Amino acid sequence: MLTACQPTPDHDAVKQKDTNVLIDTVISEQKQPEAENSPVPVKMRFPERFECDFYTSASNVHVTADVPIRVKTDGRAFPFARVEHRYLSNAERLAIYRRLFQKDELYIWQRRPRTREDVAGMIQLCMDALDYTPEERAEWMRDTDSTAEEWEEMLERNREQLAELQREYNSLPETVTIEPNKPWDGSVPEAAAGKNDWNYIEVVGGADVQSDTWQYDHANIAEFKTESNIWFSRAIKEEDFATGTNAFYAYSKSSVRIDPSDYDARQEGASLSAREAADLAKAVLGDVAPDYDIADIYWTNNAYSDGDTKGSFNTWGYLVILTPKVQGATMIYVANAASDSGDDFSVNRSWPYDSVNVSVDSSGSIMDFSWGGALNITETLSETSPLLPFETVAEFVEQQLNYAWNGSEEYQNGSIVIDDVQLGLFRIRERNDMDHGLLVPVWFFTGTFYYAPEYVEYGITQRRFDMMNPLLIVNAIDGTIINAYTGY
Repeated sequence: MLTACQPTPDHDAVKQKDTNVLIDTVISEQKQPEAENSPVPVKMRFPERFECDFYTSASNVHVTADVPIRVKTDGRAFPFARVEHRYLSNAERLAIYRRLFQKDELYIWQRRPRTREDVAGMIQLCMDALDYTPEERAEWMRDTDSTAEEWEEMLERNREQLAELQREYNSLPETVTIEPNKPWDGSVPEAAAGKNDWNYIEVVGGADVQSDTWQYDHANIAEFKTESNIWFSRAIKEEDFATGTNAFYAYSKSSVRIDPSDYDARQEGASLSAREAADLAKAVLGDVAPDYDIADIYWTNNAYSDGDTKGSFNTWGYLVILTPKVQGATMIYVANAASDSGDDFSVNRSWPYDSVNVSVDSSGSIMDFSWGGALNITETLSETSPLLPFETVAEFVEQQLNYAWNGSEEYQNGSIVIDDVQLGLFRIRERNDMDHGLLVPVWFFTGTFYYAPEYVEYGITQRRFDMMNPLLIVNAIDGTIINAYTGY
């Protein structure tokens, strides 16, 4: 699970079993005379909190936890099911995008061809830049901290650009016929010839929308190889272009996960509650995916995460994360994908963990909508997965953390704080197969590793293990360890 560690354990961690062995385990336990659906809800069968306090044997890493256990079902059991990779039909895809655009007719975007008028405007800008005063030259050199030689180099680049624009102007016809965008029927583009390349089209809401798509509501429609089911972004106003993205992120600096008990409350400055924001997201899915429910909701903002405008934002809002709900049990959100690079590592297939991420601003407008990793349930093997006793799970957790954090000098005397524990559904895949797998209950741990002061380098004091890179995933049926990156 922790790929950066170099363990030297006393004994091996428990590896993930073959899925056929896991299936046999569940079925054989069901056949036992005493195997019955427990009348007690799952939440009542485990402690309310996960607590631990121990040191790993070799590296003396101090592991602590005192957090609520988030049981992702209100029912009496977790199901155990076969699943397969799902691809939306053209009709399903079109239905979702019509709801997002709030239009019945959608179009494949094409850029309007440049006309002589367009190029003439750019020529004038270049000529204006070359028609300067001594004061403007001095101001430019001062503001850019440039030398006279760099000034001359800048002028030469402008002259070259001007010459290129003049050649383009002369090559263009005096009149240009602009064809309208063609209607879109919900289909994806043909597959690209290269294994590592893909084709995509952009979809907009008007036949005459032919300038830069960021100015308009738009969607990226990619071939199946990209594993993206839905991706939509609202138009960005020109005055807001450099002050925030359209997408919200769970782990931006100021994000706060909203407790389910507060879903019906409105955050400060918001015109709707977290639950109402989730209802907006569910309405977009509609009958295409009716069995998706809230995995988490964050109150956050649309700050850029990098670049010159890092940290700038112009709005607060809700990040709503939905995952499939099966027989009352919800899948845990994992912001990653299982991947398989193949023998030569030149071809990388992936299957994201099924989730819908929706950014809803404080006024109730959907700013960004993405859905990846969709799955179908093909067979329910058991409606009542057998679950290991909590004491056994706690032993496996201690055993695995001993295994993973021993043997590397940089981890000596560090500490791990477990900050979230969930018991919910998780998809594991078949080995050498990116289209089939199993849905199983797991224990899912996140947290932070803190380096001891003597091993802090370059100001890096900690490593975060979150929904993208979890600390530990334990199969709740047999205690085997699951790797989120390989998917089993």
